[in-house]
Amino acid sequence: MQVPPPLFEAIALKKCVNAIYNKTDMTLAPQILYTKHGEVHLDAIPVKKRGEPPRDLKLATFKLIGLSDIEIADGEIFLTDQVYDPADEKYDGVTVFAVEL
Repeated sequence: MQVPPPLFEAIALKKCVNAIYNKTDMTLAPQILYTKHGEVHLDAIPVKKRGEPPRDLKLATFKLIGLSDIEIADGEIFLTDQVYDPADEKYDGVTVFAVEL
């Protein structure tokens, strides 16, 4: 699967994206793209789900195949957070593109 260009731009420039994930509107702060079992995954911090902020700040994993209608969120820039650890062993040797800390 080819990675949509807005995801590369969002990660490089630390911009949020709006997307649909399994029929749910989401705003995400994308941290890293990587492969797992031959499929591309995105680890991102959900900023909004169905227009509402999440209860807890956490890093979530999204299969790229489940994301659609990906576009840069207008004016939403994020700071990298402690919930994302680029040294996590699950990223070792499979990173496609990641945010710079």
